[in-house]
Amino acid sequence: MESYSNWPMEYKEAIRLLKSKYHEIDNDPLRTIKEKTPLLLDLLRDAFKIMQCSRLQESNFKSMVEESSIQFR
Repeated sequence: MESYSNWPMEYKEAIRLLKSKYHEIDNDPLRTIKEKTPLLLDLLRDAFKIMQCSRLQESNFKSMVEESSIQFR
């Protein structure tokens, strides 16, 4: 999401920090899935709040997906 060209810089930075925190939790070999799940849900809620504050419009999603560097597992 942080690669979307129409995001204001403060939103890009907030998303980048969340992504970094997500990877840290997701890749922690010492945490169980049960421990990770509530933390990752909190991060998703935070990402949703960022999107709400940015006033992102539904019409932006197509270009957001096209510009995305997200990789699915």
